[in-house]
Amino acid sequence: MRLVGFKDLDLSEEIECPILLGVGEHDEIFSVESAQSLLD
Repeated sequence: MRLVGFKDLDLSEEIECPILLGVGEHDEIFSVESAQSLLD
């Protein structure tokens, strides 16, 4: 598994498929707040 920072992604072209992000209350990697800030 590889974690990539959102700002490191090359989003110069429009993405034509949905990106799903699943985060649970007891997620060991991401908190709900950090996932929400990514989407904001």
